[in-house]
Amino acid sequence: MHSCRVMLDSGSESSFITEQMFNKLNLCTTSTNISVSGICLVTSKVALDTSGLKIPPNVILADPSIDQPNSIDILIGIDKFWDLLSTGQIKLVSCNPNTSETLDVTLTKFWELEEKFLSRPLSIEDQRCEESFLKTTTQRPDGHFVVQLPFRHSESYLGHSKKIAIKRFLNLERKLNRNPLLKSDYSKFLEEYEALGHMIRTNFETLQNKPTFFLPHHGVINNTSETTKLRVVFDGSSKSSTGYSLNDILMVGPTVQQDLFSIVLRARKHEIMLTGDIAKMYRQVYVHETQWNLQVILWRPNPSEDLRASKGKAKFLQRKAASTFEKAERHPYDELRRAVDYAPVDDALRKKRPRHQKDQQGSRQSCKVL
Repeated sequence: MHSCRVMLDSGSESSFITEQMFNKLNLCTTSTNISVSGICLVTSKVALDTSGLKIPPNVILADPSIDQPNSIDILIGIDKFWDLLSTGQIKLVSCNPNTSETLDVTLTKFWELEEKFLSRPLSIEDQRCEESFLKTTTQRPDGHFVVQLPFRHSESYLGHSKKIAIKRFLNLERKLNRNPLLKSDYSKFLEEYEALGHMIRTNFETLQNKPTFFLPHHGVINNTSETTKLRVVFDGSSKSSTGYSLNDILMVGPTVQQDLFSIVLRARKHEIMLTGDIAKMYRQVYVHETQWNLQVILWRPNPSEDLRASKGKAKFLQRKAASTFEKAERHPYDELRRAVDYAPVDDALRKKRPRHQKDQQGSRQSCKVL
């Protein structure tokens, strides 16, 4: 006589037994050829909380240690599941006490997905952010937007940030010195950043009498990108001496791009789709000159040189700017309106159309603006 632990699983199409128990019972084998998936022999280490189970005192459990984690010897699937159920079952709880919270979260996500296409009212902060954007955003003659940062709190909330920025840069510099190829790519990225006018050098003395925030930065490598393998990421979440970061005092604002599901679903309506990456899209929107001091970075090509300070002019509000541009009543770039609808983040999905002269002209206009 051997004792074993059996689990009834109505979700399994077949029944299974472990090899160890099979050998213990000295059973005979029969060859068969079936596909099996989803079998896992990992034993859970989480004990079941049975405090909510009101088990009648006259009921003797087949497995008194049901609340203790242990391995399963036999799994009985749907092929024998209903044969083993008998009348007189005692329903203890409506669902597993350990999974009720998980089930609530799953159902919430399900209904959120179902309501994906329903518009939701903006929060008070989102409304303030929208109003700030519409009142302060301007457009330069060359088509670039100029925005002002939407503050949730005053700039005075920011403390000193230079010390932590220097510390993180020195750590970055040591890492780059150990990898000459990465250092070369990093230097080229920032040199191009400056050459394109997306940041300008400044003196430390000019930053003393104005609210200033130093942005630490690091590199992120994306080998699948066809435009930029290495991107330098500026950390607006780095805390200043007061415990506030630049991101902390800014309003986030509502989501302005359409959800990915809608974009992909709409793209499937067309027989052929073209995809592309919009190079440097997030640097096509500039911050107002009065706020450049809040985007200062530290950099030097070689450890023998003094640290340089540069003020960033570009800002990550391209999507909102493009959305506003799309809703403008009259502008010559009709092609851009359609391009924005098919652009998740900085990628563009475009349907294939006949090569008419008007379409080619519109595509050139889209590229010029973006």
